[in-house]
Amino acid sequence: MPDSEHKQATCETTRKVIVCVDDDRALLEGLTQQLDAAFGEEYDVEGAESALEAIELIERLYEEGHVVDMVISDQVMPGMKGDELLERLHVQYPDTIKIMLTGQAGLDSAIHAINNAGLSRYLVKPWDDDEFILAVRDLLDRLELERENKRLFQELQVAYKQLVETQEQLIETEKLAVVGKMATGIVHEIRNQLTVLGYAEVIKMAVPDNQKVNEYVQNVLDARVRILSVVDEIRRFARKQTQPYQKDSYLLTEVIESALTIIAYDQDAKRRKFITEYQVEPFLVLNRNKIIQVLLNMLRNAIQATTEDGTITIVVTKNAEYVIIDVSDDGCGIPSNQLESIWEPFFTTKGERGTGLGLEICKRIIKGHSGSISCQSEEGKGSTFTIRLPLDSGDTADNTVSSS
Repeated sequence: MPDSEHKQATCETTRKVIVCVDDDRALLEGLTQQLDAAFGEEYDVEGAESALEAIELIERLYEEGHVVDMVISDQVMPGMKGDELLERLHVQYPDTIKIMLTGQAGLDSAIHAINNAGLSRYLVKPWDDDEFILAVRDLLDRLELERENKRLFQELQVAYKQLVETQEQLIETEKLAVVGKMATGIVHEIRNQLTVLGYAEVIKMAVPDNQKVNEYVQNVLDARVRILSVVDEIRRFARKQTQPYQKDSYLLTEVIESALTIIAYDQDAKRRKFITEYQVEPFLVLNRNKIIQVLLNMLRNAIQATTEDGTITIVVTKNAEYVIIDVSDDGCGIPSNQLESIWEPFFTTKGERGTGLGLEICKRIIKGHSGSISCQSEEGKGSTFTIRLPLDSGDTADNTVSSS
């Protein structure tokens, strides 16, 4: 190692370094002094008397957080030759500028280094000092220009991404405004039309002893409540309103069975096989109609994703914190590049049949219950939607397995 003075490294400052490698100490000292005189204000100049010493030096510099911008190496050295050194460094530090110093007889090695080590320049001994400094300056300026271009390109990418996100937010806001206005009008019209369902109460009173009729009438009355609840949820979603749900304690399996009873009226559901597996049967504090709304959405999605004779499975389990509801199907599945998008407002895989609001509203409802909802899917094999609802502190879950 030459005795020339070099700037001391500090942990707080990143140094830009030029490393010179030559086994001739006198030539090495002259080279480092020449470079230090020309570039000392911008770069630290370090020297190494062998390829192995250079590798250790460069690794240490990077470990300390510094950057080696250039390596200038002699070709003919004991042990590892210059082209071997530069080729090895190129694998680990491809952006570092590499210059080889060689005699006329070493041109084959220089060509090898150009092809295999990303050699930027080779200089034949003896070289002109002014030309040498100009060549180094040119290469360092190009490196800085490349870095600046890369930085500007990255800034441009960030700015473009922000622009796209802002544009998408504006489009979504406009869509939500339209949905909000439509939902307000729909609520008004639906309320007017649903008044006729009040006659269902009259029917119920007229045949109090007919259990089957009373069951159908009650389904109609419950449906009226759910319809208004769904439209109100859309309106609140469009206006980005948050309001705590009214909750009570319910047996979760009864809520699930209610959703299955409702979906059974769907003609397509009649051609699907439904399997339930209740490993626990807990009481949870929840809004019954809202959870039924979520389950109906999951079940309808599963029906639409499956063909006739498809199977839809509901499994209920729990861990220390949550009751877990898995709704699985053996349908077409969701492409992996769309899995993240299915939760976004207005994104749909159903074409004109879908609004792109169902899953977003489901996520909103489950979040309103301090829970979470997620999806795992494999294209061609089916999907599983997982709902996690927090256990009630007073939960007395029955661990008996129930299945049908």
